[in-house]
Amino acid sequence: MTHSFQCIDRVIDQYFESGMTPGLSFALVRNNEIIYSGGRGMMYADGPEPDTSSIFRIASMTKSFVAAAILKLRDEGKLNLDDSVITHIPQMKAIKLPTPDSPELTIRHLLTMSAGFPTDDPWGDRCEPMTPEEFNQLISRGFNFIYPPGIRFEYSNLSYVLLGRIITNCSGVQFQTYITENILNPLKMTSTRFTMQELNQDYLTRGHRKRNDEWLAEDFSPTGEFAALGGLFSSVKDLTIWVSGMVSAFDPHEEKFLHPLSRTSRREMQQGARVIPPGTNTDPLKPDFDFRAYGFGLVHEYDRTWGSSVGHSGGYPGYGTHMRWHIDSGYGFILLSNSTYAPSYPVARNAHRAFLEEVGAGNFSMPTWPRTLDAFKAMRSLLREWDTNLASSWFSLNVEMDESYARREKEIADLKAAAGSFVTDEPEILAGSTPAQMRWREKCQNGELEVFIQLTPENPSLVQTLSIKLVSVKTL
Repeated sequence: MTHSFQCIDRVIDQYFESGMTPGLSFALVRNNEIIYSGGRGMMYADGPEPDTSSIFRIASMTKSFVAAAILKLRDEGKLNLDDSVITHIPQMKAIKLPTPDSPELTIRHLLTMSAGFPTDDPWGDRCEPMTPEEFNQLISRGFNFIYPPGIRFEYSNLSYVLLGRIITNCSGVQFQTYITENILNPLKMTSTRFTMQELNQDYLTRGHRKRNDEWLAEDFSPTGEFAALGGLFSSVKDLTIWVSGMVSAFDPHEEKFLHPLSRTSRREMQQGARVIPPGTNTDPLKPDFDFRAYGFGLVHEYDRTWGSSVGHSGGYPGYGTHMRWHIDSGYGFILLSNSTYAPSYPVARNAHRAFLEEVGAGNFSMPTWPRTLDAFKAMRSLLREWDTNLASSWFSLNVEMDESYARREKEIADLKAAAGSFVTDEPEILAGSTPAQMRWREKCQNGELEVFIQLTPENPSLVQTLSIKLVSVKTL
C-alpha cells in the first residue's frame, strides 16, 4: 500500500517552523526497515541537513540499553532483579534508608524508578564525566530519599547510574564496554557509542542551546560514571534496529533477526511495572492517554484508541529525543533533535498517531487456533440448522447453564426470520482479538448477522461464548 506521509510532514514542519530546534532527523519504521524518513535544518552551523545517518546524543533513551544489559546479566545467572543493591555495590551499606521499616533497596527498584530518590534533572545530566573515584565519594556521603523504596514512581537518573555500576561490578568490565560488546556490536549498531571518538565525525551533529534568539553550540561532555543515565550517541538508522528488536518480541511469527536479549526478556522490559501518576514531570500538560507506567528503561503507554505503545524520551544539554512503537501494528517512530531538552515526545507521538489513524493500523496477524477454525465451521452449520447433538459436542458446560438450548434455538430462529435466507456461503471474516476468538458476518436476504465465538482454555477447547446479532437490515 502506498502512502503520501503528508500527515507526518505536517506535524514535523509545524515543529521545526516553531523554532524549537536548529535541526532534526525522523523516521517511521517497521520490520527493521525505514518506511519514511526526513530531516530539517542543520547538523551544525552552516552544515548539511540531518538524515538517518546523522548522529545525535540520545540522552535518556540510553536507559533502555542499560536495562537490557541488566536483564542479560540476569539471564546469565550473574544477578537477580530482587537482589539488594548492597550485594553488588558494597559501598551502599553506608546509605541510610528513610524510615526504620524501609525495605532493602533492590535492582528492581532502580529499574522501575521506584527507589524513592528525588527527581534529579538537570543535575544528573551535568555529572556525566564523573570518575569512578568521584562516584565512590558521592556514595560515601549518602543519598536523600523522599519515599521508602517500592512506594511510588519518581523519575531518577541516579537509579540508572547505580545500575551502571552494578553492570560494571557483575561483568568485570566498565558498563560502557559491556553494553558495547554485548548489546551494540551483536546488533551491528556501529553508530551507537558512548564516546564521540569512536564515531565517524562526518555524521556527528552538534547540540545547541538558544540564547537571545541565537543558537549557540554546546560542548560535548566526556563519558563517565553518569553516562548510564543518558550518555549514548546514536542515529535514526541504528535506532531502527533497536526499535524493531523491541517490537518484534511481540510478533507471534518467527524472529526476524538475531538479538542478544531473549524475546521473553525484551517483552519483560516493556511491561508497565510502576504507574506514573498524572501530573509528574514526564507527562504533558494535557495527556491524551489513559494509563502510563514505567517498565525497565521504557515507558508503557495505553490509550483506548490505539492500545499499547512503548518508548522513551531523552533530554540533554544540546539534545531532545524520542522513540516509540505501537505494539499491535509494529509501526515505530523516531525523532532526534539537536537543541537542549527539545520537546520531541509530543511531536513524535502526534506524528506517529497521525500515521496510525491515516492507515487504520491493524495488528500483528496472530494465527488462529486450528481448533477455533473447526469451531467456526461447526457454529456456521449450527446457525443454518440447529442440532442439539452438535451443540452438545462443542459447547462448554456454562453455555446451557447460561441459556437453555431450547431458548438458544428459538433466538437463532427469530434472528434468521428477521435477516432472511442466506444469500452466500462466503462469510465476511472480521478481526479477532486472540487466536481463541473469531468474529464474522453472514450475508442474508434482508441484512447481515454478526457472529462471535470464544473458546475455553481447557483441552480440547470448547465454545464458551456464541453471540449472534442482526447488525444491518435492508429497508423497503
